[in-house]
Amino acid sequence: HGAYYPSLPLLLAAADLNLDLRSIEFEVGKGFRLGRLFVPTDSAGRTYTGFYSPPAGQDHAFRVVSFRDLQAGAVSPTLFTNKIVLIAGSARRSRRHWRRVHRWRSRKWRQT
Repeated sequence: HGAYYPSLPLLLAAADLNLDLRSIEFEVGKGFRLGRLFVPTDSAGRTYTGFYSPPAGQDHAFRVVSFRDLQAGAVSPTLFTNKIVLIAGSARRSRRHWRRVHRWRSRKWRQT
């Protein structure tokens, strides 16, 4: 209670700006300061992300690279130099697996 901890996206932004945790300041009801940047928040400390639309004729707003292509050498690792890279599963099979695990857990919770 009374302690605030930065979110993962805020930590990523600080790291990208070469700032340490002491450079993050939170002003209750106003926003947070990240070095020289100030990001306003609502009264609950939330800030809303602006979402990007894909360019015309594209499926994604940002470049998507499969791990398999990277591992096979089809994509140069220098593509990621000085970039923040988000890694996530995207295969249909992984989504199906998650649904099965989630359903199993849901049933298990109901039984106990």
